[in-house]
Formats: sequence, C-alpha cells, structure tokens
Amino acid sequence: WIKKRKMNSEERLNKLEKLIDNNFNKTEIEKQVWELINHLETVWDILRLASMIRWAPYENEDNAIEIALNITDRAIEKAVESNNREELETIIDELEMSMELDDRANEVKEIVKGLE
Repeated sequence: WIKKRKMNSEERLNKLEKLIDNNFNKTEIEKQVWELINHLETVWDILRLASMIRWAPYENEDNAIEIALNITDRAIEKAVESNNREELETIIDELEMSMELDDRANEVKEIVKGLE
C-alpha cells in the first residue's frame, strides 16, 4: 500500500514535470500543484515539486519563486513536526543549490540552530 502510494506520487510528479516542460499553462500547473501537494508524504518529494516550480517558465520569475517558497514551507513544517534535523539540512541544501533561494535557506538554518 505505501509503496503503491509512493509510486503514485512519483508518477504524478513525473507527469507534472512533463506538463511543465512541454505545455506550460500557469493555471493548469498551479491547479495540479495544489492538488498534488496534499498527497506528497516525503520531504524529498515536496522539495522536488518546489524545484520544478521554481524553474518553471513563468513570465514573471517572482511568481515561480513565491509558489516554490510556499511549497518549501510545507517541507519545512513536515521536518520540524518530526524534529528531523537531517531533513532540515536537506532542505537547506536544496534551497541553496537547486533553487538558489538563499534567504529562505538562512531562515531554515536558524530553525536548525533552535533545535540544538
């Protein structure tokens, strides 16, 4: 059951990624993002979604950044709820390296310091 659900999340992420790459429609993409976000169970899947949106071909990059940050907040909440320092470190790495969102990465670093 869990494996099936995980596959389903991966399949849905792959489908969304193809949609972004091949036929970017802001309204349709955002609809699917908000439907999908509630079904993603791992921080890693949530970060993958955030990264896809961060680099989606929005006319205004700020829109992509805002949505990516909102998605990332979900990953941060999940990691904090489970008090998972390793996941928070992964979030920091992804924010800095794959999404180039250093300000939010610095905020997460402060959360990690608070856990010490």
